[in-house]
Amino acid sequence: MNKTKWTNEMLLEHLRTLTAQKGRTLLLSDVSKYIERLVYKRFDSWDNALLLATGKPSTMHKHTRNELRAMLRAIYDDKNRFPEIHDLHTGIFQRIKEAFGTFYDAVESAVGSSQRVVILNALLELTPNQCPTASTAEITHALKASGFPYSNLNISSRLKDLRNTGFVEGGKINRTALWKLTAKGKEFLKQRNTSAPKAHPPLAETSLSMTKKNGLQEK
Repeated sequence: MNKTKWTNEMLLEHLRTLTAQKGRTLLLSDVSKYIERLVYKRFDSWDNALLLATGKPSTMHKHTRNELRAMLRAIYDDKNRFPEIHDLHTGIFQRIKEAFGTFYDAVESAVGSSQRVVILNALLELTPNQCPTASTAEITHALKASGFPYSNLNISSRLKDLRNTGFVEGGKINRTALWKLTAKGKEFLKQRNTSAPKAHPPLAETSLSMTKKNGLQEK
C-alpha cells in the first residue's frame, strides 16, 4: 500500500469507502499509520479530511455514550486488545472524557474490563494476606503467562497510573519494586468485578488463574 502514489482525492475516496463499510464515524485505528500520516500532511487534521470526504467532521456530532461504547468495542473486537488513547483522534477522546469521566471508565463500560482491572486482579491474586506485596517482575510474568498482549514498559506505565490514582502503593518503577493493593483499590475491584460484564477471553482471564491453568509457575 505504501508504494501507491496517493492523490488527495484517492485519500478522500478511501475515507468515504471505509466510512460506508464501518457504518460509523471513522477512527484513527481504522486506517494504517501510513494513511494517517498522509491525511495529516495533506489536510492538517483528521476532522478536515472527514469534512471533505463525508461532508461533516467527526466532532460536529456529539456522540452518545452508546455510540462511544460501540466505537471502543469495535477496536476491542478488531484488534483483540483493549482500546488505547492513540486509537482515537482528539475530538473523540475529549468527548469520551466528557461522557465517562476517564478513558478507563469508558473502556470498562464498553467491554467489561480494562488494562487497569486486569493488572489489579493479577496483583490481588498474587498477594494473599500472608504475603501482601508482589514485585513488578512477578506481576509482569503472571500477566504475560495469561496472554496479556502488552510490553513490560506498558505494564510499568499502568502500575504508575494506578499508584497515582491511589489504587496501589509501590516504590520506583523497576522489576524489583514491590506493589500492594490499597483499600481504595480493593473497593474499586470489588465494584468492577461484581457489576461489569466479563470481557471476551483471553483478556478477561485474570493472570494467576491462567498461569495455574497452563501449568506455569513463577520462578
